[in-house]
Amino acid sequence: MGFSKWILRNGPGSPGHTARAIVKLYKQTNFGISSNEEKYFQIYEFRISVQDKLRNRGSLLAEFYDRIGQIINEEDMPLFVFSLECLETKQFRWGVTNDNIDDILKVIREEVEKIDNSLVKLNYQDYRNKSIYFLNEVLEFANS
Repeated sequence: MGFSKWILRNGPGSPGHTARAIVKLYKQTNFGISSNEEKYFQIYEFRISVQDKLRNRGSLLAEFYDRIGQIINEEDMPLFVFSLECLETKQFRWGVTNDNIDDILKVIREEVEKIDNSLVKLNYQDYRNKSIYFLNEVLEFANS
């Protein structure tokens, strides 16, 4: 594994680190919740509250509350993680390029698979296409 892929997987705040944290949070979110969709929304709302407390002005989580439901309906954890990262920080969304998108997406997916393969629902191409489409939506919104 090259150094840049190691950083994507293990660096603080990296896609791999975030993927592991969100999957662990998902697995801890069981009390009184009857559906996977509710778990995803609870995590989303938790992430909004964290960003509010951090006063992260680059976060677009609240602005995409309605749209995130479409992502959650896929019940694909890698897509959910990538979407959260796009919304949480402008550094992430502006740092994703044609040169590194596949490395980022693969690291997220691999980290989710390591913890719980059943949380991966989409094949790689669908995951990639939906991730890129969502990223473009977010970038367009951020530029308007």
